[in-house]
Amino acid sequence: MKKLLLSLLGVAAMATVSTSALALDTTVPLYQVLLTRGPAVIPTGTMSFFFDFDIPGAACQYVAEWDNNAFAPLSGECFLDEAKTLGNFSCVANSLIPVPSVLTLDTTAVGGPCFGFDYFQQFRQVFTLILGEGIDRTLEGVVQFTGGAPIVYGIQLRG
Repeated sequence: MKKLLLSLLGVAAMATVSTSALALDTTVPLYQVLLTRGPAVIPTGTMSFFFDFDIPGAACQYVAEWDNNAFAPLSGECFLDEAKTLGNFSCVANSLIPVPSVLTLDTTAVGGPCFGFDYFQQFRQVFTLILGEGIDRTLEGVVQFTGGAPIVYGIQLRG
Protein backbone atom coordinates (compact mmCIF):
# COMPACT_ATOMS: atom_id res chain seq x y z
CA MET A 1 0.00 0.00 0.00
CA LYS A 2 2.82 2.38 0.92
CA LYS A 3 4.60 1.74 -2.41
CA LEU A 4 1.38 2.33 -4.33
CA LEU A 5 0.77 5.60 -2.47
CA LEU A 6 4.32 6.82 -3.15
CA SER A 7 4.01 5.84 -6.82
CA LEU A 8 0.74 7.75 -7.13
CA LEU A 9 2.31 10.69 -5.32
CA GLY A 10 5.20 10.70 -7.80
CA VAL A 11 2.80 10.66 -10.74
CA ALA A 12 0.80 13.52 -9.21
CA ALA A 13 3.98 15.52 -8.67
CA MET A 14 5.12 15.05 -12.23
CA ALA A 15 1.70 16.18 -13.45
CA THR A 16 1.99 19.44 -11.48
CA VAL A 17 5.69 20.12 -12.13
CA SER A 18 6.60 22.33 -15.05
CA THR A 19 8.21 20.51 -17.98
CA SER A 20 10.81 23.28 -18.26
CA ALA A 21 12.28 22.96 -14.79
CA LEU A 22 15.52 24.73 -13.91
CA ALA A 23 18.19 24.22 -11.29
CA LEU A 24 17.42 25.56 -7.83
CA ASP A 25 18.15 29.28 -7.55
CA THR A 26 19.74 29.88 -4.14
CA THR A 27 20.16 33.59 -4.91
CA VAL A 28 16.46 34.14 -4.13
CA PRO A 29 16.61 35.16 -0.45
CA LEU A 30 13.09 34.01 0.50
CA TYR A 31 10.39 32.02 -1.20
CA GLN A 32 6.79 32.56 -0.05
CA VAL A 33 5.27 29.13 0.75
CA LEU A 34 1.65 28.56 -0.29
CA LEU A 35 -0.32 25.35 0.25
CA THR A 36 -3.36 24.56 -1.87
CA ARG A 37 -6.27 22.44 -0.80
CA GLY A 38 -8.91 22.56 -3.47
CA PRO A 39 -9.48 26.16 -4.56
CA ALA A 40 -8.09 27.62 -1.30
CA VAL A 41 -4.52 28.96 -1.26
CA ILE A 42 -3.07 29.31 2.24
CA PRO A 43 0.24 31.10 3.00
CA THR A 44 2.36 29.00 5.38
CA GLY A 45 5.48 31.09 5.82
CA THR A 46 8.73 31.41 3.93
CA MET A 47 11.50 29.07 2.84
CA SER A 48 15.14 29.81 2.05
CA PHE A 49 17.64 27.41 0.46
CA PHE A 50 21.38 26.94 0.98
CA PHE A 51 23.71 24.63 -0.94
CA ASP A 52 24.83 21.82 1.38
CA PHE A 53 26.98 19.42 -0.62
CA ASP A 54 27.54 17.58 -3.88
CA ILE A 55 26.59 13.89 -3.98
CA PRO A 56 28.95 12.66 -6.76
CA GLY A 57 27.13 11.34 -9.82
CA ALA A 58 23.72 11.63 -8.19
CA ALA A 59 22.45 14.95 -6.84
CA CYS A 60 23.10 18.38 -5.40
CA GLN A 61 21.86 18.61 -1.83
CA TYR A 62 20.33 21.76 -0.36
CA VAL A 63 19.16 22.54 3.14
CA ALA A 64 16.00 24.57 3.46
CA GLU A 65 14.72 26.57 6.42
CA TRP A 66 10.91 26.75 6.56
CA ASP A 67 9.81 29.63 8.80
CA ASN A 68 6.10 30.14 9.55
CA ASN A 69 6.36 33.91 10.29
CA ALA A 70 3.59 33.62 12.87
CA PHE A 71 3.09 34.88 16.44
CA ALA A 72 5.42 32.29 18.00
CA PRO A 73 8.11 32.05 15.33
CA LEU A 74 9.30 28.53 14.62
CA SER A 75 11.35 27.14 11.78
CA GLY A 76 11.79 23.66 10.39
CA GLU A 77 14.74 22.22 8.51
CA CYS A 78 14.59 20.06 5.39
CA PHE A 79 17.25 18.48 3.20
CA LEU A 80 16.36 18.32 -0.50
CA ASP A 81 18.18 16.53 -3.30
CA GLU A 82 18.21 17.99 -6.81
CA ALA A 83 18.80 15.22 -9.34
CA LYS A 84 21.70 15.75 -11.75
CA THR A 85 21.07 15.28 -15.45
CA LEU A 86 23.42 13.94 -18.10
CA GLY A 87 26.03 16.57 -18.92
CA ASN A 88 25.07 18.73 -15.92
CA PHE A 89 27.05 17.29 -13.02
CA SER A 90 28.34 20.56 -11.53
CA CYS A 91 26.13 21.85 -8.72
CA VAL A 92 27.65 25.33 -9.02
CA ALA A 93 27.08 25.52 -12.78
CA ASN A 94 23.56 24.09 -12.44
CA SER A 95 22.51 27.06 -10.34
CA LEU A 96 23.68 29.48 -13.06
CA ILE A 97 22.09 28.00 -16.21
CA PRO A 98 18.77 26.38 -17.08
CA VAL A 99 18.96 22.67 -16.25
CA PRO A 100 15.98 20.28 -16.10
CA SER A 101 15.68 19.12 -12.49
CA VAL A 102 13.40 17.82 -9.77
CA LEU A 103 13.81 18.35 -6.02
CA THR A 104 12.89 15.53 -3.66
CA LEU A 105 13.02 15.21 0.10
CA ASP A 106 16.10 13.40 1.42
CA THR A 107 14.70 10.79 3.78
CA THR A 108 18.02 9.16 4.67
CA ALA A 109 19.53 9.30 8.14
CA VAL A 110 22.00 11.92 6.85
CA GLY A 111 19.23 14.37 6.01
CA GLY A 112 17.17 13.63 9.09
CA PRO A 113 13.47 14.31 9.32
CA CYS A 114 12.00 17.36 7.61
CA PHE A 115 9.67 19.69 9.48
CA GLY A 116 7.38 22.38 8.14
CA PHE A 117 3.91 23.87 8.53
CA ASP A 118 0.64 22.39 7.39
CA TYR A 119 -2.57 23.98 6.14
CA PHE A 120 -3.46 25.01 9.73
CA GLN A 121 0.02 26.46 10.56
CA GLN A 122 0.77 23.42 12.74
CA PHE A 123 4.44 22.42 13.04
CA ARG A 124 4.53 18.95 11.45
CA GLN A 125 6.98 16.41 10.14
CA VAL A 126 6.98 16.25 6.34
CA PHE A 127 6.56 12.73 4.96
CA THR A 128 7.02 13.52 1.24
CA LEU A 129 7.99 16.67 -0.67
CA ILE A 130 8.53 16.81 -4.45
CA LEU A 131 9.21 20.11 -6.27
CA GLY A 132 10.06 21.30 -9.77
CA GLU A 133 11.10 24.80 -10.84
CA GLY A 134 9.53 26.80 -13.66
CA ILE A 135 11.05 29.52 -15.82
CA ASP A 136 9.69 32.23 -13.52
CA ARG A 137 11.65 30.72 -10.56
CA THR A 138 8.45 29.45 -8.94
CA LEU A 139 8.76 26.02 -7.34
CA GLU A 140 5.66 23.84 -7.59
CA GLY A 141 4.85 20.34 -6.45
CA VAL A 142 3.20 18.28 -3.74
CA VAL A 143 3.69 17.80 0.00
CA GLN A 144 2.37 15.11 2.33
CA PHE A 145 2.58 15.43 6.10
CA THR A 146 1.76 11.85 7.10
CA GLY A 147 2.14 8.45 5.54
CA GLY A 148 -0.91 7.22 7.44
CA ALA A 149 -3.46 9.24 5.47
CA PRO A 150 -3.45 9.84 1.71
CA ILE A 151 -3.88 13.61 2.02
CA VAL A 152 -1.59 15.44 -0.40
CA TYR A 153 -1.44 19.23 -0.67
CA GLY A 154 -0.25 21.27 -3.60
CA ILE A 155 2.71 23.45 -2.65
CA GLN A 156 4.00 26.54 -4.41
CA LEU A 157 7.08 28.58 -3.52
CA ARG A 158 7.21 32.06 -5.04
CA GLY A 159 10.50 33.92 -5.13
